[in-house]
Amino acid sequence: MKNQNKKVINQNYYKKNKLSPERMKRLNEIGFAWNPLEETFEKGFIETVKYKEQYGTPNTPARHITPNGFKLGLWQSNQRATYIASKLSPEQIRRLEAIGFTWTMKK
Repeated sequence: MKNQNKKVINQNYYKKNKLSPERMKRLNEIGFAWNPLEETFEKGFIETVKYKEQYGTPNTPARHITPNGFKLGLWQSNQRATYIASKLSPEQIRRLEAIGFTWTMKK
């Protein structure tokens, strides 16, 4: 079975509370991502804060890629689209707005 399939199966078992405590412990020990969407948001948020610290604004050019290869411009564009679709959580909106993130970009 492919690793991606195992990952999805483990996440589904976790959501249904069907993983044994031992298996959960073992997965936690290797850094398993229980909620990849939250993990991706957190990574993008941290990279946005770093960008702001360096450049004085949290808003990157659309094609900006961080030195470690994270596509921050694309991530930010996705957050804006998710916001417009009303699919960001109030907490995510609050955190982004608190650092000065804007929902529309000038052309």
